[in-house]
Amino acid sequence: MRGTLSVPVIVQAAFRVLEASGLSGVTARAVAAELGVRPSALYHHLPDMATLLDEMATELRREMINGSTDNWHELLRGTGAEVRRVLLAHRDGGRLFAGRRLRDPSLLPTMEQPLATLVDAGLSLELAVNALQSVLDLTVGFVIEEQHRASGESGGYDPAARRALVPSAEFPLTAAASGPLFAEPDERFRVSLDLLIDGVGTRLG
Repeated sequence: MRGTLSVPVIVQAAFRVLEASGLSGVTARAVAAELGVRPSALYHHLPDMATLLDEMATELRREMINGSTDNWHELLRGTGAEVRRVLLAHRDGGRLFAGRRLRDPSLLPTMEQPLATLVDAGLSLELAVNALQSVLDLTVGFVIEEQHRASGESGGYDPAARRALVPSAEFPLTAAASGPLFAEPDERFRVSLDLLIDGVGTRLG
């Protein structure tokens, strides 16, 4: 197998390990075993595991479709929805994507149209960049929390149990907060993203 190894082949094997074992299971030993080679064979193509994770995150970025629109509301809402869609399609996708470096420079020009839409709407370039990054940060963080809850690693999330811990007579708002805190993820994400988009709207020139 070593003679046919390449970065794309290794990355796809790493994704298979990810789906089977989660992000913590993506080790050089596990990926090499998936490929039927020794771990040292991987390092003829990748200098370290951090670079492999960067390559995997870059592959996720390739899966994200940039919709073309002149409407800045639709752009930001669509960006958040698309990033969330791709990250949720992969086990631990949020954790994998968070903080990784883009390894494919050919993807950089995909920022041009979104930035142009936001600048044309009245944002400075700096604010346009920060608006897009804020949507990305919100979405990645939301997905990390969403996937962790769904995994059950911390036990079940029970709104009734939470309410029982809060004396409702003294803290009625905190007790009632269990409803929105444990609402369906799609609805919570929509509300969170709308709050961010409304904030961007206040900065339009």
